[in-house]
Amino acid sequence: VSPIHGDTNVVDFYDYRTPYTNSSSWAYGYFGPKAFTRENGSTMFLYQAPSGVTSLVMIHDKMNKSRTGDNNPMSTVTFGFDGLPSSGQWVLMDDTYPHRDDRWSRTRLDWIWAGSRTDGGVFRGVSGDSKITVTPSWNDDATLYNPQLKHEPVTSWAFLSGGSGSPSATELDMGSPVTVRPGTCGGSLQASLRAAGTASAGTPITLDASRSSDSEGTPTKYRWDYDDDGTVDETTTRPTTTHTYSKPGEHIARVTVVDSNGHTASATTPVTVERTKADIHVTDVSLDRKQVSKGENVTVTATFENTGDGDGTIPAVLAVGNSVGARKRVHVAAGKTKTVTYTYEATATGKQKVAVNGVSAGTLAVGQPTTTGEANTTTHAKPAGETTPGSNGSHSFGPNVVFDHPGMSGFVVAVILLGAALVVRR
Repeated sequence: VSPIHGDTNVVDFYDYRTPYTNSSSWAYGYFGPKAFTRENGSTMFLYQAPSGVTSLVMIHDKMNKSRTGDNNPMSTVTFGFDGLPSSGQWVLMDDTYPHRDDRWSRTRLDWIWAGSRTDGGVFRGVSGDSKITVTPSWNDDATLYNPQLKHEPVTSWAFLSGGSGSPSATELDMGSPVTVRPGTCGGSLQASLRAAGTASAGTPITLDASRSSDSEGTPTKYRWDYDDDGTVDETTTRPTTTHTYSKPGEHIARVTVVDSNGHTASATTPVTVERTKADIHVTDVSLDRKQVSKGENVTVTATFENTGDGDGTIPAVLAVGNSVGARKRVHVAAGKTKTVTYTYEATATGKQKVAVNGVSAGTLAVGQPTTTGEANTTTHAKPAGETTPGSNGSHSFGPNVVFDHPGMSGFVVAVILLGAALVVRR
């Protein structure tokens, strides 16, 4: 990083205002360029005045004049310092008004501020051979954290450099100390992160940092922040991991790679999480019988399968011929199958195609109902080529006679056989 080159001294650049300063304000905080602050975030940078003197500047949060009243949430941070040059000094402390809550010493700063304001400080006199280490404690780990107060967490930390109009930001690991010194900062370590395509809400997606490189060391740890909120959600020794997002939308995942030299580098990747979708279709339909009489019931069985990644419900229509036999709504969980049965009464004769949601079960043949309860009737046809007795005009009981008496069947057979014998003998 390089210092921010300003056109005024660092105190004027910071423009700290309270009701007790010349340019006064009840906002109690930083009124310098807005590009150096971030909402719910902390920034740190080197500032070089026209005189060539370099200062270490830190600013917490962003001024928000729209948040008024006494019930704003509080934020807390503690910084410990090691290696501050003995020739330098703290020239600005945000806050410095009477009875302030902040606590200051040369090597330790404890801040607490309301969500509508800022806090920070300026140490002037950073020399070219300085090696300053800043050890942070955030939120409930900070000294002035009070669990009885409503709290608003600090969620990011960045080191700024470049031009004063639009500085660039290097994101810092909130869980590790930062050392500011001349030279390079482990530039050989390059972090890389990519997501394996898209995922649906509730299903895991793979995050891959295996393309990270380090020419001067070996990556040893990977700190994963799945929603880029400044909190490390998981630390692994392997370069890949999986995470399940419960909500659809666009997410940002971050990995911080730590190498064997203690250097760190971070990378982010967008993660697209889609809504879960059901894909339900009929896989099989069958009839328990394919021939019935009119008025009888037939059972139709249909199997539904959901090959999607979300639960779903679809309409299921039983079609018989050109008519709708029944309607149902079928719910199937993701990756599951369900069997549904329909009971259909055959109301029309003939052959009719049966299907559920367009998947055929075959053809159902419906016939007239069988009549039951009538008297027994026996009809005997005349054998071919046989001469009928009585053809000369005399009355005779031939083989074409029908007997309707149910109790005479055995006697009738005997008479018929006797008649047949007489015909042959003539």
